[in-house]
Amino acid sequence: MIARAAGLLAVIFGWVLLLVGCAGLPTSLDPPKVSMESFSSIPSESGAPRFLIKLRVQNPNQQTLDI
Repeated sequence: MIARAAGLLAVIFGWVLLLVGCAGLPTSLDPPKVSMESFSSIPSESGAPRFLIKLRVQNPNQQTLDI
């Protein structure tokens, strides 16, 4: 009974080590390229300035970006 529990614990420990090791692997992702398309001021009702900024984001990776 104790040997069986020790074996199960060793298997669980091995899986945990495997998952931790895979999570630490570096990924080769290139940073996205962001450029400003346009910049203009727009009217505001309050005293604070408001701007309309259009950005272009180019993703060189296969993985999608969560924006």
